Amino acid sequence: MPQPNKYVKIEFKIIRSLLPPKTRHTYLYLDGKLDYLGQLITQLGYNVEGKHRFPSDLKKIIPPFTYPCRGAILNTHTTLSILSLDNLPLPERERQLSLLLPNWNITYVQS
Repeated sequence: MPQPNKYVKIEFKIIRSLLPPKTRHTYLYLDGKLDYLGQLITQLGYNVEGKHRFPSDLKKIIPPFTYPCRGAILNTHTTLSILSLDNLPLPERERQLSLLLPNWNITYVQS
């Protein structure tokens, strides 16, 4: 499974119709909907189904979203910044997500 590298451009696709309808998301995956982190982590090859609020709940090291520290898996600043995008209007959310992951090529599609 490819791991993100700051020197390699990675291609991702965010499907807008899969985003939860509520402005404030609760889980990475819920009722067939995936938030931004859920879609990105799924495309990295990880399963996010279940009630996981944070990538660290998956108990896996997933760069750049989680990291190990003293035997625990913690969320990165990037993860917390992506989670805080829920408070922004949709066009601004997409722009900010691209800024948070500058080496990732993120394409937004409707379905």
